[in-house]
Amino acid sequence: MEPGAVIPLHTHNVDARMMIASGSGEVLSDDPATNGRKVGPGDCVFFERLGKHGFRALRIGMSFFSENGGIVDEEDDNNWDIEWDTESA
Repeated sequence: MEPGAVIPLHTHNVDARMMIASGSGEVLSDDPATNGRKVGPGDCVFFERLGKHGFRALRIGMSFFSENGGIVDEEDDNNWDIEWDTESA
């Protein structure tokens, strides 16, 4: 993610675990316990299925990888299990 970039709130029908590889960011979530949490290399963030979540990259940007149960279709990488939260957009 480029510095300042935002992945807006969204949900998936499966759990997702994001591991921060580099840079720094801030968790966006409808859960007050995690919303605004600063993350950096080595941090792991877990989101239960249907939990609203996203990220904001901080000044140096951020990269992460996701361990999930099917957010991207293995046969069609244009077919994502993602529902954008249009109420917060």
